[in-house]
Amino acid sequence: MSKYRYKIISTMGNSAQFGNCQVCKTHASEVFHQIEEHNFGQDEEKWTHAGCFDYFGHKECLQNKQRA
Repeated sequence: MSKYRYKIISTMGNSAQFGNCQVCKTHASEVFHQIEEHNFGQDEEKWTHAGCFDYFGHKECLQNKQRA
């Protein structure tokens, strides 16, 4: 099981509303929000946002920031 899990959600907006991609720093015609959570125990239900990062940007850029 992975120690991290991710949710990627479309903001339904672009860089004019949310700013450039936080990863590649360029304009995005559709900006996505990535939410990272970390598993902190043997129990699959124990997830936390502590020590994790959220990013806004291109979907592909966000996927490239995901940890194993």
